[in-house]
Amino acid sequence: MTSLAPKVAIVGTGRHGSGYLATVMSEAGLACGHEAWWNPTGERTSGLLADSSWCALPWLPWHRGPVLHQTRHPLDVISSFVKAPEWGPYLDLKHAIAGWRPDLSPVQQAARWYLACNLSAEARADARWRVEDLGVGSPDDGCRILGDVLGNGRANAFRIARGLAAAAADVPTTTNDHGPGDRLTAEQLVDEIGVGVYLRLVRTAGAYGYQLPYA
Repeated sequence: MTSLAPKVAIVGTGRHGSGYLATVMSEAGLACGHEAWWNPTGERTSGLLADSSWCALPWLPWHRGPVLHQTRHPLDVISSFVKAPEWGPYLDLKHAIAGWRPDLSPVQQAARWYLACNLSAEARADARWRVEDLGVGSPDDGCRILGDVLGNGRANAFRIARGLAAAAADVPTTTNDHGPGDRLTAEQLVDEIGVGVYLRLVRTAGAYGYQLPYA
């Protein structure tokens, strides 16, 4: 990565609230792009403090700054993948991360993406939080983590975290939403992907603090 690259890479699965987070950070006065540096189209916006982009995953071995991992409940992510499928170079990039399986249904492929992208993020992440916790003051609150990473000293870290929490309270969580659609149930998911993959999702979700029933 060149010196023009963002200092911080914020990664996840895609459809995990990356656009929402970028908006929150921008509203708080922090220069954060949404797939503005790391993307499969070759576009590059320089001068960013951070880029919130799952597309950074393949480039993390060459990134020298902090890597932050944002998660979202697997039922929401997988449902969103099915509702708004990836396309063109974005689809190619997802297949580069998780592998190409033309025999899989959209739900099955989405489950594989969820697992593969989170595993890739975990391998390099310096910190992790749940998008659902932004601004709510939980011990793993992303606002506090971001303040600690971006702030230079305790006072500045607290100021950044407070600004992010205020912005999170104002920015709609539907930012970058792709329209209405039903959320998959655990029963529908296990019927589609099978017990083996479903149990991997249960374990991964549990590690991030999410609950999936043993269907």
